[in-house]
Amino acid sequence: MPELRGFQLLPQTKKGLAAKEPSENRFVILAAALSAIVLALFLVGTLYASTLNKKIGNISQDIVELEKQRNPQAEKKLAVLSKQARQMSAVLDNHVFWTKALSIFSRLLQSQTQVKSFNAALSSNTLEFNGLVANYTVLAKQIAAFRSNNAIDDIALGEVHSTISGRLEFSMKILFKPDKFLKND
Repeated sequence: MPELRGFQLLPQTKKGLAAKEPSENRFVILAAALSAIVLALFLVGTLYASTLNKKIGNISQDIVELEKQRNPQAEKKLAVLSKQARQMSAVLDNHVFWTKALSIFSRLLQSQTQVKSFNAALSSNTLEFNGLVANYTVLAKQIAAFRSNNAIDDIALGEVHSTISGRLEFSMKILFKPDKFLKND
């Protein structure tokens, strides 16, 4: 055996990679397969990250373009308009609709009742009117018709007298419930 500066080299002890039996190089094959899988996952992850970064860049560019198109004065005006619309909505929600009140009044009015004058006051929640009827039976039916509606709180019959033609002239004051004439009803 040759010596090299005092060291003796062993005869050739290199082991070849050639497998004589199928299970001899199992660890080498397993390590190579695991390395290939890790490398493939790394490449897929890197490609996916690159794609996501491009998408983020595109979205960021779109946001910058949209920001350039904004009109701050128009946005302020829209905010004021939105606030005014909310306030108007609150007012309308608590607003008595006279069309609804008059519709109920006309629906309850008997066909033989003739209205001479009419006055409505929201501050006192009243409808006052003067009218003519043929007789006391029609007047009683008229009062009963107004009493049958749950939107009317009270009825006050004023002066009743007969006219030259034989008809009855009367005055009536109707107290109504304002919550029955609101927008939501």
